[in-house]
Amino acid sequence: MKEMSVYKKVIAVVAVFSALSLGGIAKAATALFLTSDAQQAAVGDTVTVNVRINSDQPVNAAQGTLYYPKDIFDVVQAVHTNSIFDLWLTEPRVNTSTGEISFLGGSTNAFSGASMPVFAVTFRARGTGMGTVGFRNAAVAAGDGTGANLLTSSTAMSFVVGAPGATSTQVVTLQTPPPPKQIIRPVTPTSTAPIAPVLSVGLYPDQGAWYNTIGNFLVQWQLPADVSAVATALNQNPQFDPTVSEGLFNNKTFGAVKEGVWYLHVRFKNSVGWGPTAHYKIAIDTTPPFPFTATAKEGALTEVTAPTLQFKTQDQPSGVALYRVLVDGTAAGSTTSTALTLSPLSFGFHTIVVQAVDYAGNVTESRFPITIALPPVAPFLTIAGIKITEGIFFGIIIAVIIVGIGVGWFLGRKAKLQRKNRVVIAGRDVAAAFGVIQKNLEKMIGYYEGGPPGESQKEEMKFLLKETKEETEKMKHYVSENVEEIEQ
Repeated sequence: MKEMSVYKKVIAVVAVFSALSLGGIAKAATALFLTSDAQQAAVGDTVTVNVRINSDQPVNAAQGTLYYPKDIFDVVQAVHTNSIFDLWLTEPRVNTSTGEISFLGGSTNAFSGASMPVFAVTFRARGTGMGTVGFRNAAVAAGDGTGANLLTSSTAMSFVVGAPGATSTQVVTLQTPPPPKQIIRPVTPTSTAPIAPVLSVGLYPDQGAWYNTIGNFLVQWQLPADVSAVATALNQNPQFDPTVSEGLFNNKTFGAVKEGVWYLHVRFKNSVGWGPTAHYKIAIDTTPPFPFTATAKEGALTEVTAPTLQFKTQDQPSGVALYRVLVDGTAAGSTTSTALTLSPLSFGFHTIVVQAVDYAGNVTESRFPITIALPPVAPFLTIAGIKITEGIFFGIIIAVIIVGIGVGWFLGRKAKLQRKNRVVIAGRDVAAAFGVIQKNLEKMIGYYEGGPPGESQKEEMKFLLKETKEETEKMKHYVSENVEEIEQ
């Protein structure tokens, strides 16, 4: 059963890409891009490059080729352990002769977010120089069942590899940020320690919020007149105090950080010494909630016009914030629980979409059909415990009428045939009676033609007259009763 389930899922992904290959590019903000833990390295160093999707529309599959400079990089591994996709028709497959990695992955669920992971490649630097990692023949499929290609852009990334010992790996950087611009000015003497800086972080403005965006970010602060030096740090220690002066400046661009909770630390120094540290929390979640299957409590075919939907999933690291429900593409409600009863739906087929949204705004959706059936008709009457609806009742009446017409036609035809047979019989009997009378009269006339009849002839004539009388009475009775009935 498990193998059959996987087979059905693979068929679903094949269907998505069949539709994608036939459809055009849809208008949506969807991009493939790369992040890396370093863009500068020395021969022998390893560099990890992550393939990610940024899409404000739900997507459920991606395919393409990732090219890399084979003269300066060897592939250590290509893995999709933390991918949003769980079905791979082509797992990241390395071709060392061409310097390419082909991939085709998908899911029965759909996802949206700013930095969704697809797969990761670990390179080992083998030669010096500059090279580019980028995409060819890429596509990202819409998760609405159409398979339309949503991809509008893909971004490459450049790398520089030096001789051993010439450069050092720059951890957690997407792009090496420039050093802060130093400020040269006179410093006002003071007798008190400096205050804690008030930080403004443009990309992550709210310490209490989760974000799904990865990139270099600018941090700014105001410099009091007595401050002579600034120390900064970015790590995952919420109470870290930096102690190394970086000079005097009022802003600094930091490199992009990975998913998780990070803390930015900034501290001022004056003539008295170092002041308190300002700790600024940055929470990043780029992975959508785990795939899930939403269902209707009443089933996919139900007479209940207001069905109750059931769904449940989890998310790391930010957690599930809420579930949104759409019916036929229209918002139908939201909830923080794992069930929602819809408003009454019209009879017929509907498409239900349940979206699990985490606190960073990443979305995973589950889609399923439901049909609202017409309820059974109430009984018109009950006879001997048998419930008869109006439709059945009038059906019986119509059937009785049809049967009655048929029986009447049959009986009429039968009666007609019977009357026809009786007319034939009557004609035969009348003809026989007249034949007997005619014969008897002819005999009696013959007796008188040769002279007066003798005694024996008289006796014969009496018999003939008697027989003629009986035939006449019989014919009279037949004509007066039977023939009259036949004519009717």
